[in-house]
Amino acid sequence: MRKLTFYGMLGVFVLILFVLFYTAYLDSKPEPVKSNTNSTPAIKINYSNIETQLSKNSIVKSIPADNEILLQFYNFNSGERTIEKAYTLRSSGVKLTNKTEAEIILLLSSKYLENLTNKNLCSVMEKANKNGDLGMETNLSSVELAWKFKSMREYKDCFGL
Repeated sequence: MRKLTFYGMLGVFVLILFVLFYTAYLDSKPEPVKSNTNSTPAIKINYSNIETQLSKNSIVKSIPADNEILLQFYNFNSGERTIEKAYTLRSSGVKLTNKTEAEIILLLSSKYLENLTNKNLCSVMEKANKNGDLGMETNLSSVELAWKFKSMREYKDCFGL
């Protein structure tokens, strides 16, 4: 009985250490990416160029190779949420889609499209989130989400996480 208690306490101690390490790892901020923002002009994004412009974005490129995110633009013009366009975001590129299911679905009001450029995806998402116009749906637990999309950790603030 004493051995069981000892091993039980040891297991709890290891679990606590793991949780503390994992939390500290997720909360650490990476060094900002240094880039020459003057070399590329800001290009206004719309439905006709969104695939090519977002495919070049560092947030999209950081999506793990075997995963995708569904980005749906919506409006409430009819009194109900209506999806205008949906795009699959993969590290390999952005494509228009008819899909309605994915491990992560981002819902963004289409009114933010008028201010979106190739250089401000994160700040537009942050603003939409602050205003309640960005939604995220997933069936993944927070641990699964953090593990599967760990390559995107530096962008968690963009999505309000």
